[in-house]
Amino acid sequence: MNIFLFIFLSQTALNFYFRNPLNSLYFLHRGFLDVSQGEGITGASYNPAALHFGSKNEITVFGSSGYKTYIDFNIPIGIDSVNGTEVPKIVVPFNFSLEDRGGMDFIGAKTKIGAFDIGISYYTEDVIGMDLILDFSQQINNLTLNIKDTLSREDHPDIPSGTEIPVNITLKGDLNFSLSGNGGIEASVKPISLGAAIGFGPVAIGAGLNIKRYKGNVNLKYDIFGGSQGLSLYFDSLVVDNQGDTWNVDLNINGNLNQKLFEDKIFGGFSGTQIGLLLGTKIQVPLITAGLAIEYSLPFTISGSISGTYEYIDGIQSYVIDTNQVNIDTVTNTITGDVVIDSIEFYYSTQKYEILKTSLNFPGILGVKAGINLNLIAFNFNLAGGIDIPSGNYCFGKAYFMLATGFGAGPFHANLGSVFSWRYLKYKDFYLFTPPNVTLGIGGNISFPYFSIYLGARAQPLAGVLSGIKKIGGQGKITLNPLKASAFNFGIKIKI
Repeated sequence: MNIFLFIFLSQTALNFYFRNPLNSLYFLHRGFLDVSQGEGITGASYNPAALHFGSKNEITVFGSSGYKTYIDFNIPIGIDSVNGTEVPKIVVPFNFSLEDRGGMDFIGAKTKIGAFDIGISYYTEDVIGMDLILDFSQQINNLTLNIKDTLSREDHPDIPSGTEIPVNITLKGDLNFSLSGNGGIEASVKPISLGAAIGFGPVAIGAGLNIKRYKGNVNLKYDIFGGSQGLSLYFDSLVVDNQGDTWNVDLNINGNLNQKLFEDKIFGGFSGTQIGLLLGTKIQVPLITAGLAIEYSLPFTISGSISGTYEYIDGIQSYVIDTNQVNIDTVTNTITGDVVIDSIEFYYSTQKYEILKTSLNFPGILGVKAGINLNLIAFNFNLAGGIDIPSGNYCFGKAYFMLATGFGAGPFHANLGSVFSWRYLKYKDFYLFTPPNVTLGIGGNISFPYFSIYLGARAQPLAGVLSGIKKIGGQGKITLNPLKASAFNFGIKIKI
């Protein structure tokens, strides 16, 4: 029972992290998600027509900082009894953190060759993962358990051959357990985008490729150690053996124990590459800028394997027990004295299991994105969104919607807006939607003749709720503090 209890405890210390750069970079430059606002290499991965509206040659680098919000609390966990004996419940410290790691989010370059503008970029679309760092110990004092066992000649040479003496053993002592583990799980999508565009006055059309690399890996390990201090075993006084004879057992066993009880390792990974064919157009006139892009992502395969091995105690390999103080009288059928346990070595059994060992064939998926921007001298209003349209029996898609406003004069421009996005998983007629990712932010840039500097800030208020949880249970208190889940964005574009 205790092993299963502590397997559950291994799930109580988690650092959940993610990266969703496009949602945050949108506040630096709306072209990252809005197909009507792309300019040069910025936005070309969603609408390649944006390449026509940038400088002749440019290099762009964008990044972001991260944040971390967390909760700490205790969980009382236990079982009522073992073999009818009450077992004290233990209190487990639980730590859960939510982290946006930030980092270098986008790098791209473009140039003009004849009538065509071409560009290439590499960026992070999504990263999601979990770190497991466990270091937990618990001691149970004054534990009492009743155990049924049998004494025979294997236990002591003075017991007659063929005689088996059933006994009820009472175990008393202080037990301690420790749980340690490390490792993590991560999945990511990292595209490389290639594109080309040509313009006809205020209208541009473009075509491109998005080569998305899906990758995931698992590497987890945890083990459970158990020990005892001042362990004592007491036997029933009168028992009847398999021959029908009555024995008087007055025997005590004392000693200490410190041993690994259980170990589990989970490892493996998967990967796959998907190619998306992209077509887009953009029109830019004095009062309105609009864009439309369609991407068809070809069917692809994710393959790999995730397996595990667990090791557990399956018997006693050797032991050193002092039985010099044990007296066995076969005439009066009495066993008396003290046994001292110096050491016990267990042997372990190892079992392997498969979690995933297959190739998953994903069907193609069609994505549609559109945006419109209303320009009123120094003020503008922006509305855009996109959705992946599912096909086949299953697919993994995304939808997003954003609303923003901005203003600017001369080389200065500022943005204020919000992004709502979510993922969904379709399996036949069943849809599973993730909670919406809501991002609020501001940003701005200043342009110089040969470069532009971008700065911004963002917050995810739903993630900020975590920092306000004061107590878990019937009286949990939640406060909204978006500043606990806020971070910054930065970028530079070199124009030649």
